[in-house]
Amino acid sequence: MISLIKIPTAFLSTTVLKKLTDYKTSHRANIFSAKFLPNSGDRNIVSCSGDGIILFTDLTRAADTHQNQFTCHTGTSYDVATVAGEPHTFLSCGEDSTVRCFDLRRKESCNKMDCTEAYTALGQDKTRRD
Repeated sequence: MISLIKIPTAFLSTTVLKKLTDYKTSHRANIFSAKFLPNSGDRNIVSCSGDGIILFTDLTRAADTHQNQFTCHTGTSYDVATVAGEPHTFLSCGEDSTVRCFDLRRKESCNKMDCTEAYTALGQDKTRRD
């Protein structure tokens, strides 16, 4: 479950926080990172969790989040990062030593295990010894 709370930029100790909404995600483990995509009107979120799933959620259709999963990492996915000013692109990093770049204009989900398709994936060659 994710609860969204808008915190003012100039946070004062007298400010009262108000929960805007909450929704149940399809993550099956702890959520390690969740970010609003820039220029999306605070309605598009990407998140990742210990189950390795990266989830794209459009809050205007939050009930459909189970269809917007990326299962590209092997093992835990630790963090998601957004690209400034870009509402369709984000990055993730995982236990499999890869950083992956996603473009939602190309694909809103990928449910292949050990995905090797054309998303950009940068990784460490564990067999190479310098």
